Amino acid sequence: MRKIYLTCLFIFIFSQRVFSQTIDLEPITVTYKEFSSRSINTLTGRYIESLPVHSVDEAVRFLPGIELKRRNSFGTQQDLSIRGSSFEDVDIRLDGIRVNDPQTGHFSMEIPFTIYDIEKIEVNKGTHTVDYRIKRPDKNGGAFRASFGQHALGTQTFSFNFGNDAIKNRLSVDHKASSGGRQDTDFDHYNFTFYSVLGEKDNELSFLYADQEKDFGASTFYSAGFPHQAETTGQRFFKLAHQLKKKKFTLHNALYFRRHYDRFLLDRHNPSFFENQHTTYVYGGQSLLTLYDAIDIHTDIAKEKLTSTSLGNHSRIRKTAGIRVHPAFSDFFFIEAGNRFIHSQGTGGDMEWNAKLGFLPQKGFEIDFIYNRLIRTPSFTELYYNSPANIGDSSLDPEKINNFEIMASVSAGQMKFHAGIFLKDYFDTIDWVKNAAGAPWRARNIGDNTAKGIECGFIWKIDNPVMRNISTNYTYLHSADKEYHFSKYLFDYDKHRLTTGVNLSLFSADIHIFNHLVRPRQRNNYVTTDVRIAKEIKEGFSLFLEGTNIFNRGYHELTDVKAQGRWWQAGAQYYF
Repeated sequence: MRKIYLTCLFIFIFSQRVFSQTIDLEPITVTYKEFSSRSINTLTGRYIESLPVHSVDEAVRFLPGIELKRRNSFGTQQDLSIRGSSFEDVDIRLDGIRVNDPQTGHFSMEIPFTIYDIEKIEVNKGTHTVDYRIKRPDKNGGAFRASFGQHALGTQTFSFNFGNDAIKNRLSVDHKASSGGRQDTDFDHYNFTFYSVLGEKDNELSFLYADQEKDFGASTFYSAGFPHQAETTGQRFFKLAHQLKKKKFTLHNALYFRRHYDRFLLDRHNPSFFENQHTTYVYGGQSLLTLYDAIDIHTDIAKEKLTSTSLGNHSRIRKTAGIRVHPAFSDFFFIEAGNRFIHSQGTGGDMEWNAKLGFLPQKGFEIDFIYNRLIRTPSFTELYYNSPANIGDSSLDPEKINNFEIMASVSAGQMKFHAGIFLKDYFDTIDWVKNAAGAPWRARNIGDNTAKGIECGFIWKIDNPVMRNISTNYTYLHSADKEYHFSKYLFDYDKHRLTTGVNLSLFSADIHIFNHLVRPRQRNNYVTTDVRIAKEIKEGFSLFLEGTNIFNRGYHELTDVKAQGRWWQAGAQYYF
């Protein structure tokens, strides 16, 4: 039924072709450090489309200090780690709204947007925040993308803008399906997004609705002893927002609602053997008042609710209030400081702090000193899960992190270089641990821990008709061992990660090649290569060939989860 609906919708979109026109797109860059965004890493616009990625949530793995542990390709499920953090430590935001799943962080990276909906992805590694910012709709125009490939792969993505001077809308639909690279790794994914904006940026009312459905084989996702696991997830996300901008202030208010459904089968061929069903709700309101472009006052009240066949029924209210000051003293010096109070029902309240001090002693040279104190509330799974293989702990304390960072960047002509060191002190660290191989995993506050490392990289834009640019990012990470013999997540990290990228132009084709050299702490070393080749046939219409792990290297992205092998796909893209 969904396929019939999807087909009818595509026909409707193409029937509106008479209202379309060619869109002139701005050049796209990857900004590793920006003075205006104060050390936030940003992937912007069309550059994301040029990467060899299968879904928007995968694009962050090309940034330094980021580890995306994928249980399957095409955005099926992945855990995001920032500089050795647990995936539960990372705040995921959709257009500014925090949407971490309160049941488990395994679902937080389910981003219900298509590749044409994203304006930019902002990653603040000091605060462990990733924000997927949605693109403002236009009056007309759109895009279409389709591909086919190995393992019976088929993808279709449509995005269609319509409206007038008063109201602008965008409707986007995305579908991906495959039989999988091996048994019980098949998937069938749908995304549907509608975004509407009434008025202009100084006084606008916006409505955003996103719908995502996934059916997939989950071979060894959660237990290596059960290769025939399967899962169905569904997500609904609503946001109603109003922004008022005046000369001295900007006020942004938003109401939001997220519902996530999960049905898990330990053996898809025997559904009655073991089944879990979970539904989580996150809903609330937030307000941001900016005064004189220098003071931000932020409040957020949200209710998190869970109904589950295995965890029971639980709910809690999360309240956040804070202030941040970021005055613009001069072109050679900037300062930012802030705090916010976070109170979570059941675990109490505590204060987060952040401070940034930046110097630009001369043009093209910047030094940043950064401090962040973070608070992380345990998930419902960590608190209440109980099975023969995993046992939660309802008495867990919130985790606290102190992050210290010194980063420098240099720009000289067409070359940009950055390097820095970071240190993270964890208190009441939360992880799943055990001391015997046959024992169940237990959620524990494992005490204090320290993670430290080095991050550096450069990008060189070359004035050459063949070679366009070269980029390299390297991250070294070390985390102290604990008394437990086995760690499920926190100590399974990449000790060394080197990513190199080359952008070429051959026979009018745009070629991106990326190599990933990885030395994990607990797994075998591996090297993978991804490539994307695109050629514009005529204005707005291009063909592309895309391959991931093209040399078919065998490796594990998690201790018990084997990574996908080589995967090729070919397709076409059209802007109208």
